[in-house]
Amino acid sequence: MLGFRWGWIGKRPELTWRAGRRPTLHVEREQLHTPLPLPPPCKSGPGMDDAHTAAAHRRGHVARPVLLTVAVGVVALNLRPAITSVGPVLNGIEHATGLTAATAGLLTTLPVLAFGLCSPLAPLIARRYGIEATVAGSLVLLVAGLALRAVPSAGVLFVGTTAAGVAIAAGNVLVPALIKRDFALRARMVTGVYSVALSAGAALAAGVTVPLIRAFGQGWRGGLALWALPGAIALVLWMLATAGSRHVIAPAHVSTRLWRDRLAWHVTVFMGLQSLGYYALVAWLPTIFEQRGVSASTAGWLLSLSGLASLPTAFGAPLLASTPGRARLVVGATVVANAVALGGLLWHPVAGALAWMVLLGLAQGAAIALALHFIVARAPSSLRAAELSGMAQTVGYLLASVGPFLLGALRDATRSWTLALVVLLVALVPELTSGLGAGRSGHVGERSSPRWPGGSPPAADPTTRGAVAPATGSTSGT
Repeated sequence: MLGFRWGWIGKRPELTWRAGRRPTLHVEREQLHTPLPLPPPCKSGPGMDDAHTAAAHRRGHVARPVLLTVAVGVVALNLRPAITSVGPVLNGIEHATGLTAATAGLLTTLPVLAFGLCSPLAPLIARRYGIEATVAGSLVLLVAGLALRAVPSAGVLFVGTTAAGVAIAAGNVLVPALIKRDFALRARMVTGVYSVALSAGAALAAGVTVPLIRAFGQGWRGGLALWALPGAIALVLWMLATAGSRHVIAPAHVSTRLWRDRLAWHVTVFMGLQSLGYYALVAWLPTIFEQRGVSASTAGWLLSLSGLASLPTAFGAPLLASTPGRARLVVGATVVANAVALGGLLWHPVAGALAWMVLLGLAQGAAIALALHFIVARAPSSLRAAELSGMAQTVGYLLASVGPFLLGALRDATRSWTLALVVLLVALVPELTSGLGAGRSGHVGERSSPRWPGGSPPAADPTTRGAVAPATGSTSGT
């Protein structure tokens, strides 16, 4: 009987045929050898690992990879407008509903809080129904939640916003896992597409919400609800791209090792702190400019400008971070640019508004792209990617949800935005530290992890095969 050994030379697969051996698949990670049964060749399914999925892509056995890439991008376009469309009209919402700044900030806080609380559920649901069906269901919920915001009731406004946040949480977690599974050899490129689409959707919603309200005369409620339409388009495209494809998730061992892994915590803290700064500023920057005498539409376009400026760095940062040394340089440059932009907004917000918003956008685009890149790059398999994604987004977004409410509360207490911006500047210090830690080489759960100093390597890890991990807490969306 013929057997083979699967290894890696550079980035190319190496097949070595040996006679008289039982077929086995050997996965090498440094000195850890885990023999696994050979899955059926050229098929997509629960027994198929990342390397075989990539090989199937090259041989054309995974259906419509180009259409799936487009679908990933269009879905990503719809994962931020529910939040960034609120900032430009937040001042109007306060006056129309009589809400305080802190309470109005909940319209941005609640979706981010939902990201954190619901991220562990996404892999559990995908384990039962598959990634494709779970993402489709989340898009249905997203469309419904956005449409509810047209109802003339403050309570329904918060309910619809929360529903949209729950829906986005599934996309946040499962789309990076799908990228790791179906684009193993092009993960950095597709992650760049995903990051660019996230930033583009955020910028578009921030820039055109107020003009759409004026064009259609529907008021701020109608302007917020209009974003259900692109969500419906994304749902149709996703169903076309994944028609006939259902990856059922085989049961897997639930491990809490990741929660004791220092590298995983570096990725998680970096994800959380960059998200905290992003969502806090998305919620309040238009209001900050308006209170300095800038019109609502101009304030919205300034926020949109930062989103547009983030596009090149959102795509380029994962490509530049190709080695640990380069990744750390990109992290350092990102944090420095963010600090300069926040300093400019603190001391000369209107005079240098264009420069500060472009610099802020460049920093934010690189930060979210690096956070997503670290999730994919620091995971040895799609199962670990889903697990690390769930951990990073559960803890990270729970941390980030504090941002909009905290800035609003500080403004209510001091009647000024100075202290709020200083807090964001201080938060850049731990963001830099965690980013440098996440940029180092290696995978989560490896023998070199600080969890096993001088000790034995971990036991064979069943999560080196499959598609999605069980939920965080036990484990497990921007």
